[in-house]
Amino acid sequence: MYFVMDVGGNYIKSGRVNDQGDLIETFPSVKTSLDLPAFEEALEKVFSSLNEKDKGIAISHTGIVDDDRGVLVFNGSLPFLKGYPYREKLQHQYQKKINLINDGQAAVIAEHQLGALKGVANGLALTLGTGLALGIIIDHKLYKGSHNVAGEVSFILPEYSATPLVRQGGVFNFVRPANHLLECKDENDAENVFQAIKTNHQPVIDLFNDYCRVIATLIYNLHLVFDVERIAIGGGISNEPLMIEGIRKAYHALYENHPSFVFREEIFEPVPLTTCHFKNGANLLGAYLYAKTSL
Repeated sequence: MYFVMDVGGNYIKSGRVNDQGDLIETFPSVKTSLDLPAFEEALEKVFSSLNEKDKGIAISHTGIVDDDRGVLVFNGSLPFLKGYPYREKLQHQYQKKINLINDGQAAVIAEHQLGALKGVANGLALTLGTGLALGIIIDHKLYKGSHNVAGEVSFILPEYSATPLVRQGGVFNFVRPANHLLECKDENDAENVFQAIKTNHQPVIDLFNDYCRVIATLIYNLHLVFDVERIAIGGGISNEPLMIEGIRKAYHALYENHPSFVFREEIFEPVPLTTCHFKNGANLLGAYLYAKTSL
């Protein structure tokens, strides 16, 4: 068995995967802290579920990682973790094998091997969370780039003088303003926002449509760059069917109606969009599958 952990910008999720690759247990999420001492306390809570049968710890992590050194290179949501030596610290403390992989890469591994991208030679998994995480499969292989930076689409500049795309595409940039409109005390309550959409709250619907257009534009551009067969959408918010429906609608509207695309039919067909089969568990399973390759 393997202990698996997914460190996101807001929460740390964890679980256990058996030798057959099944996620057999999940443990309560722990809030991600915003300074190093509190973060390490949060890790101790997470690892309280670790036991002697776990052969190792497989970590999916937001940001740029270097598994060769077992180090988190950089993370925009948790900047205090820059250069954090996960392998050195955790091996010393728990005497377990440690593997580290970017969250977008973990998700695409799980979906390509066992999920929504199975059998696809070229595909993408786009995870919507605090940031935007992209996993890339080219010719049936994970593509990391020359510096492990491939897929860091949060840092894309929509235009020369713009702020990075994460300021528009991170899911809380839609959810939080919507909850402010709804006067909800919990600004991160996505369920409350989607309930408002279902009851035709027009200002929230407008925010939702704007967000879907941001993601649809990113998908259009990614398809032009990578020319893939399928794109899977993940992250906790993908559990809501309205999310994938809204993105599909915005994507097809862009493809059909943008005045610049007069030759679109001669260039390519719209890429099929689907949700990640493993939903919010893709990162946990993918971390294990990646670690398994190094056993």
